[in-house]
Amino acid sequence: MAKYLEDWLDTDVAEAEKLSIGQLSNQFFFRDPTRPNYIDFEHFYSPADGTILYQKFIEDPTEPIVEIKGINYTLQDAMCDKTYNKPSLVIGIFLSF
Repeated sequence: MAKYLEDWLDTDVAEAEKLSIGQLSNQFFFRDPTRPNYIDFEHFYSPADGTILYQKFIEDPTEPIVEIKGINYTLQDAMCDKTYNKPSLVIGIFLSF
């Protein structure tokens, strides 16, 4: 289930702050857990252990969907296609190392 960024920082990240760089690498980077395969058309599952931050339906592909370092990006920018003009569901996913 998605969390607000502040809640995630207060819970999951707060625990990780107590670990050294070596412990972080061993615990989070070099892991290979068995991952279940889900087939469920009612829910979204984030790839690569990512966290779903938001989902929104975009009617106008020229409307900014995200701002990164003060620059607005549209759906057309994300698709690398200035002719893209279809309404779309946009899902924001946070991936950590």
